[in-house]
Amino acid sequence: MKTCTGCGRRKPDARFHKKGSGRRHAKCSICRKKEKAEYVVKNRDKVDASNARYREENREVLAERQRRWREDHPEAYFEIHRRWKQKNKELVNAATHRRRTKLNNSAENYTAAEWTALKEAQNYTCLCCGRREPEIKLTVDHVIPVSCGGGNGIDNIQGLCKDCNNWKNARGGDFRKK
Repeated sequence: MKTCTGCGRRKPDARFHKKGSGRRHAKCSICRKKEKAEYVVKNRDKVDASNARYREENREVLAERQRRWREDHPEAYFEIHRRWKQKNKELVNAATHRRRTKLNNSAENYTAAEWTALKEAQNYTCLCCGRREPEIKLTVDHVIPVSCGGGNGIDNIQGLCKDCNNWKNARGGDFRKK
């Protein structure tokens, strides 16, 4: 039995972590965790800088560890990835369009922030049928389709609901107000 210098209670030796020298710490594991949490709150910038430095110095080791974890836990990784994609649909959508545009050698790409601003400017309304979110979900529509040489810049994008976007398909059609 040993007395913790943090809480003052007598606890079994197993509650005190061993130091590198083999001796046990003066504070129990619970008090040490509280102390560390308080330090992190008080020194957030210092801790973040230290963590960033560690990640930079150990980039390959961490990448290998992540790769092995993904291989060992494919179901868990798939679920984490699926949830991230659901939370970040506009980022995923923008990335998908960037990829398609790169295939067509276009240099211009809209960002998720530009898409959000465009939806807001359209008052979250489909320009073709006039229905609004949340009744519908606005999708990215290229005024001049990418397959016909149109760019992926925000100036070639309009927000349409899925039904109108599918109806329009590759016919083209600019529903934006002039």
